[in-house]
Amino acid sequence: GSVFHLAMQDCFINSCSQQWANDTMTAGFWENMFRDVMLVHPNDKYEASPADISRWCIEFTRRDAFCGKTLGEIAVATYKFITLAAGCTVVESELKLEYRDVYGLHVGTLDLLLRANDGKLAIADYKTGGMWNRLVDGKGVTKQSMTPEQVMFHPQMSHYHWLAHRSNRVEKVEDITRYAIIYPANLIPYLSGSKAGKARGNPIVLSPCSHKAVYRYEEDLHMWLQMIMCRINIRSYPNIFGKLSCPRCPFKNECLGDQDSAYVPDYLKS
Repeated sequence: GSVFHLAMQDCFINSCSQQWANDTMTAGFWENMFRDVMLVHPNDKYEASPADISRWCIEFTRRDAFCGKTLGEIAVATYKFITLAAGCTVVESELKLEYRDVYGLHVGTLDLLLRANDGKLAIADYKTGGMWNRLVDGKGVTKQSMTPEQVMFHPQMSHYHWLAHRSNRVEKVEDITRYAIIYPANLIPYLSGSKAGKARGNPIVLSPCSHKAVYRYEEDLHMWLQMIMCRINIRSYPNIFGKLSCPRCPFKNECLGDQDSAYVPDYLKS
């Protein structure tokens, strides 16, 4: 996922030129992307071996790895959909955000700051899930989806909206009027059946946003941080529209398995 993010940033820097598209057809291009990701995140640990990375770099250049498209062609299609079909101009890509307050330093990286054809700003986030199943597990590419309402109330989008404003990268909260989730996997065509050759789904889900919700999010964030500072540790049972997120949490057994309210797990103590 980080490699695809970096490749998209490189695509925007080079205005998706034909030379850039040609470069993505070589394994060396993707090897450089992996190298650069590791340089940016030197302390990260990776499960993939050097042999895995070399194999993936070759697979990225093969059309049979992504149902008739190379990874570079998927990046180009994503770029064209954002700029041509959605009519957006890229203001910033991989925008670093920093803001310090009484609680400490808040940092984040916004995938895309866009300007729509009406002149208003939008913030967007790539979700590359569903793209890698074929390479990693030998399974099929999976269509991705989210409703506009889910995008509107997505906590990550609210956080980026808040942080973009507080870090002074966006002057007014009201300057951002839309959120967008981008699914490159949906641009990978079906191989067979009645939908053969067609895209799997809508690659971008747009939603208007509520500025009042951003101010309320800031109040909630301050409350959470105050509770942490006071060592008030509670289990919040995070969920997305009722679907519990805990099964994906690495601490689920210790947290959910403990029914003694007086016991605080080590991961919360730290």
